[in-house]
Amino acid sequence: MSGEAIAEVIRHSYTKGQRIDLQTSGLEYTIITDEEGHLLDLDLFLHGDKLDPKRLYQVVTNDYIAYGGDGYHFRGKMVKESAGEMANAMIRFAEYCHTQYGHIDYQSEGRIKIKVSPSDM
Repeated sequence: MSGEAIAEVIRHSYTKGQRIDLQTSGLEYTIITDEEGHLLDLDLFLHGDKLDPKRLYQVVTNDYIAYGGDGYHFRGKMVKESAGEMANAMIRFAEYCHTQYGHIDYQSEGRIKIKVSPSDM
């Protein structure tokens, strides 16, 4: 997907309920809003580098989201379609954590943020 197409997906994610909806791995983003919570802009970074709107990036998601579930629209070329790999990987990781630690402990990494634009204050 292009950086521009990824930005469109993130915009949709926020504007459908004025909240963070789509979770990401590797992608860090900040939603910039006005005081009422309306989206003004996005800052998108991958491994500390700003996303280039014209560059192509490899994106992995589940088929529900990829095929328009919850109103999402992905523009890009399907490289590999394989049912179950993502779900199985998540299950294996959860089983590993349970075996190693006895539980799964969630802690926010701060990859996704919402901030009010200073010019709107």
